[in-house]
Parts: sequence; C-alpha cells; structure tokens
Amino acid sequence: MRKLWKSAVAVAAFALVAGASDASAQVGISLGGGPSIPIGTFGDVFDMGFNIQASAAFAPAALPFGLRVDGAFNRFGGDEDNFRIVSGSLNGVFNLPMQGISPYIIGGIGVYN
Repeated sequence: MRKLWKSAVAVAAFALVAGASDASAQVGISLGGGPSIPIGTFGDVFDMGFNIQASAAFAPAALPFGLRVDGAFNRFGGDEDNFRIVSGSLNGVFNLPMQGISPYIIGGIGVYN
C-alpha cells in the first residue's frame, strides 16, 4: 500500500512540474485550516481541535480534465488521548463546460489513517 501511495504522489508531482512549462495550462495551489468540532458520541469524548489542508491541481488548457492532489490533517484533544486523522488523495477532475458556473466531476484514490 505504501508503494502505491508513493507512486501516486510521484505521478502527481511529475504532472504538476511537466505542465508548469505550458503557459496555457492551469496550475492551482490551495491551503486551508480551521477548527474541527466533534459532534454526537465523538463530541462527548474529544474536545475541539484543528485541521489543516493543502491541495495542488493541474489542468491542461486544451483538455477538459486534470489532476488534483489533496492532503489533510485533523487533530482532536481529549482527557486521556488525542485523536488524529491524516488523509491524502489523488483525483482526476473532469470539468463540465457550462457558462456562468464551473461544475466538475471528481474521483480517485485516497489513503486515510
């Protein structure tokens, strides 16, 4: 499983670097973060925590599809233990051609721990 994950990251990195030289290609990077608020039974055990997220996307201008790599880290505090969720995914993104809005279909593989 670890070998598959490393291969997926290598393919995504290559796609981003290879496409960076094409001036008409779209490359995007996003970062995010904020509070993670546990609810339900989970909220009875753990305190509020935090999350951080990063994404990188590459889309050739001449094609309606591209690649996106996402990673996230969530952490919750508790009286005795801490709880964390680490995730990463490699996705194909298909942009639907519509005027005024930008809908898309996304699907891929992910690892969650």
